[in-house]
Amino acid sequence: MAKILWHSDAGSHTGFGTVTHNIGERLVRDYGHDIHVLAVNYKGDHVDTNLKLYLPTKLERLDVYGQSRIVEMIAEIEPDVIITLNDPPVTRKFQWRNNWDDQKVLLRYRPYLSPPVVGYEGETLEGMADELAKYPPAHLAYMPVDGTNLPSIWDDLAKTTQPVLMADWGKTWLPDAPVVYHGVDTDLFRPAEMKPYVSSGGMDVRNKREAKIALGHDPDEFFIVRVDRNSERKNFAGTWKALVPLMRKYDDITVHFHCKPQGDLGVELPQLFSRAPDLAHRFSTPGKHSTSQGWPVTDLAILYNAADLFVSTSWAEGFGLTLAESLACGTPVIAQDCSSITQVVGPGGVLIQPKDLIT
Repeated sequence: MAKILWHSDAGSHTGFGTVTHNIGERLVRDYGHDIHVLAVNYKGDHVDTNLKLYLPTKLERLDVYGQSRIVEMIAEIEPDVIITLNDPPVTRKFQWRNNWDDQKVLLRYRPYLSPPVVGYEGETLEGMADELAKYPPAHLAYMPVDGTNLPSIWDDLAKTTQPVLMADWGKTWLPDAPVVYHGVDTDLFRPAEMKPYVSSGGMDVRNKREAKIALGHDPDEFFIVRVDRNSERKNFAGTWKALVPLMRKYDDITVHFHCKPQGDLGVELPQLFSRAPDLAHRFSTPGKHSTSQGWPVTDLAILYNAADLFVSTSWAEGFGLTLAESLACGTPVIAQDCSSITQVVGPGGVLIQPKDLIT
């Protein structure tokens, strides 16, 4: 049995949170590991889980990633392994720019050291090699790779962590790193015809028509869905722009963007919809949507089943979990032919060459 300090989203319905629970629960149940999670986006509410969740904001209310707690948790838990599931710049920030870790405690959990390893502003680990060599090679960084020509300073993550990739696209950056693909729970995400669902409203859902009715949509409409986080990289404005002329041509198309409609990370969707006032009533969002809590997961699976088409204009994905979930429910996908999207969608959808990508 290993004692694991896991740093990522948990107790939430984000993509990272889904991965944390899907992997972590099995590591506890099937292998008996003891997993403590510094849980980003966790609000402290009760979660039915075998993982031990810790609030990142306990010491510093605005410290959403838990930089103020990482050293405390390492000292208290004394983990055999640290697993970081996050974007490369977040992992590097914890290693090099954490004001609560001035002794670089996190860097002692590294796979190997081949100095010099360069941090921010020219800071290096040269001269620390003998000291750091005393510590175990035990920091795994499970990272999404969703771009090209990545900053060269990130390359040292291959020395200060054991990088693990989510899709083959990541090998364009780190060709020697192992790949552990994300997966989809096909007992949950499946065509309703295979096994009926029961919605949170108590309705039996056995097919696409019933799925639409259960969610309050016209069963005769052509229903287009997108499930994603409303951030700049996801490019919801591009999806809207592509659909507007189609919706003016066909009056039976309605669209649901399953994301936070307003926020500081992406598009203000109500304002975007108002730019085509004749169509605004045919776009919907989930209303009071919480990034951390989301819908009941069964209702999300019913939403995928209700869709006639899943559309994404995301510029880049480290994996594209919602694309895979939609396909598992038998709903076809249209997406852009870039990053890991190409591998995840493959022949299961239509891939369009992007006009351009975000810098």
